[in-house]
Amino acid sequence: MNPTQTTKKTTSFRDYIPSPDDPRSIELANCDIYQRCANRCAEPFVADWQKKWTSLSSEPFKGITVDGNVVPGLFPLADKDNDNSDQVCGDGAPVEAMVAAARRLLALPLPTGVREALSKPLDAIEWPCWLNPEIYAYRHGVRLEQVAKEVCGAVHEILEASLSPAGYYKASGCMKVNRFLGEIVNGRKVLNDKSYNFTLFGTPSVREPWGWQSHGHHLVMNCFVVGSQMVVSPVFVGAERKSSTMARTKAQSCS
Repeated sequence: MNPTQTTKKTTSFRDYIPSPDDPRSIELANCDIYQRCANRCAEPFVADWQKKWTSLSSEPFKGITVDGNVVPGLFPLADKDNDNSDQVCGDGAPVEAMVAAARRLLALPLPTGVREALSKPLDAIEWPCWLNPEIYAYRHGVRLEQVAKEVCGAVHEILEASLSPAGYYKASGCMKVNRFLGEIVNGRKVLNDKSYNFTLFGTPSVREPWGWQSHGHHLVMNCFVVGSQMVVSPVFVGAERKSSTMARTKAQSCS
């Protein structure tokens, strides 16, 4: 062998999965999302983090600034002076399809509690409150595993209408990989393809500002729309492992 060459050892990701009799595996297998949250939040690191974040979340949201002061008018609104509601979409965001999908969701016969949980004011304090771990600490919106399949389907229609085909493929793929993770570590009650909360902010409109948020394990998306302009940020995308092949779906990748 050339002394400059090296060999790379190939291992399976399954080599790193804790055994079923590992205390971590037993704890996860016996937990639902609420008990898992209680257990994790009792850990000193998580408890300290949660205390700091609770303090920060009560402050007015400013986003990223240079000196702590918001610069007004930094980003102009393309449709600000356009009074023709039929023309506001232009070549920008697919807002008409997004609004139609959101209205289909709201038109479903939702129980009162579900409807109230689903819709929040545009300036609701819940906007910056999201988590990408499996810790179910922020519970606003509707939990996909706790609502009817018609609601889940309507939520996915909103995601699909808002994102590019590649973007939706990646987002839905991360959800499916999360289900795969739950299967291989025997934590299906905590890790599955419906371990996500969805919230609408404001009233879906082709002119007025509104948005949506989906957050859960390894997938967080915040979408804000005004007229034909859209911002999808902040976003967190992750997976363990990054791809999988499962019997019920073709291969999905989050790379």
